[in-house]
Amino acid sequence: MSKKVIPALIALVVAIAWLFSAFLSFPVFAIAVSIIAAIGVYEIEHALGVKNKIFMALTLIYTAAGPILANYADLVTLPFSAILTVYIIAIMTMMVICHESMDFKSTASSVLMSICLQYGFSCVIYLRDIYKLDVSLFAEKKSYGIFFLLFAFFCSWLTDAMAFFAGSLLGKHKMGPKISPNKTIEGAIGGVVCNTLLTIVLLAVFRHFFQIEVGYVFTAVISVLLSVISIFGDLAASVIKRQNGIKDFGNLLPGTGGVMDRFDSSLFVIPLTFVIVNMLVKYGAGHFIFY
Repeated sequence: MSKKVIPALIALVVAIAWLFSAFLSFPVFAIAVSIIAAIGVYEIEHALGVKNKIFMALTLIYTAAGPILANYADLVTLPFSAILTVYIIAIMTMMVICHESMDFKSTASSVLMSICLQYGFSCVIYLRDIYKLDVSLFAEKKSYGIFFLLFAFFCSWLTDAMAFFAGSLLGKHKMGPKISPNKTIEGAIGGVVCNTLLTIVLLAVFRHFFQIEVGYVFTAVISVLLSVISIFGDLAASVIKRQNGIKDFGNLLPGTGGVMDRFDSSLFVIPLTFVIVNMLVKYGAGHFIFY
């Protein structure tokens, strides 16, 4: 038991320290996100059997650059489409030069995942800075960004944890036996319900100690949606692992898996959280956030 509990506790302490670094003005948080994103791509490429070191370096640099550029979005005027265009051209050039050592399927998969991870982890920074979208609406409080970031992680991490416990106690009907045989419908429902209750507790803490005014109704409704997305995100990651014959993407901490094992569902939940809040504010419906 200690072989799993101790690494899990270490991972929890590291995660808490990482999340609290989001309050710092020095870009520790963004640098950490970039490193995590690069490790995630490396784990996927290792699972896919990618061997070309130059190609791997290119995908890692592209992925890691996303969160850093997002951190300085106010200063960087180069559009994302320009960076992506240069990246794709560089990849296609490498395909021509290194055609004997680069397999198209693994290369295409790696490029797709690097783009997905770059965007997903960049959204961690965008979500942290969500209060900048409308300084009057969010009263220039960075605590709004921290809340939405923690809220998104709750919906991905706690949904999975609570679904495990609920499934262990009540699980009877398998959700996807050929994909992830341990996941049950009862566990999924338990995960959604428990996570919704816990996110409401999180909101109560932030409303009391940080004086934010996000509404309980909004939080509960979005929590249910994000929890469901988290479950399907986790299943999608299980498909990738099963098709490549691996149990975990990595072994960063023994007993806890790798970066992708910890952030797989988060890469679905965090961008969706950002999009929901961003669209509400952008199209003049930001008041729904406070219901």
